[in-house]
Amino acid sequence: MFVTLKDLELIKKIGPRSLKNICKQLAMEDNSPSKELIKNEDTLRQFITPELTPSFIESISTVTSMEVCIDSVCYLTMSRDMHVVEWNHINLQGSNQQKQVPSQILDQAYHVLDHLPKSSIVLMENRITRKITPLYLQYIFFIGRLQMALQTLINEDLRTSGQHKVFHIKDSFLIKTFDLRVGSERVSGQNIMRDVQNDQSSQNVSVASKFWHRYNRLESDILRERYASCFLLSLAFCQNIFLNKPVGKQINSLREIENRQLSDLAEST
Repeated sequence: MFVTLKDLELIKKIGPRSLKNICKQLAMEDNSPSKELIKNEDTLRQFITPELTPSFIESISTVTSMEVCIDSVCYLTMSRDMHVVEWNHINLQGSNQQKQVPSQILDQAYHVLDHLPKSSIVLMENRITRKITPLYLQYIFFIGRLQMALQTLINEDLRTSGQHKVFHIKDSFLIKTFDLRVGSERVSGQNIMRDVQNDQSSQNVSVASKFWHRYNRLESDILRERYASCFLLSLAFCQNIFLNKPVGKQINSLREIENRQLSDLAEST
């Protein structure tokens, strides 16, 4: 699988003629968005729990998307006016996290919370895991317990206020919003990130150069994918909730850019 045109150029045994034919074929294909793409703001409520209320939406000033992993917690905080406030990750302490006892997991949660920006709402994406091994189960249990600890700490005033601050979103939300599925598999969102970086105005989002510099310098592709997931989740949420503008409509413009790049490359080879 290739993510960018540069990746395609690195594939072995692909010469100028083959590359030209591939680019022409991709440019000719029907890249219209899936009929299942999210249509309006109301459909977001099918993917998020607990339920969002209009009064709570009005009170939101910042949105933080968070992805809890075995070795770190990635996050992105975006303001209501689509300005990226912070985009970073927090390394977890110690080693063999999957063997940590509840008290150690709680310490990890406090460590994360100390470094996490204050936010009106925190989003966590629920991923479906198909391939499970005994070792991977240990990872899942640790991640699940850390998520529960973080959710409890962030929702500390739930009993008095009655308002949740942590919301869970089905992975199908991002998949359908950005068309991130090939067959039955979810694919990388880094190509969307590249298009957003090249033309931020098309997504009505503002990202400081220091954050793009940090993202582009990440050595691990896995970590870069986690950064991308947090970015896209905050972006999709803000566009659907605050702009009442389905991100699915933006796929057309993003793919028009991609098709123009493919056509230009085909003509130059």
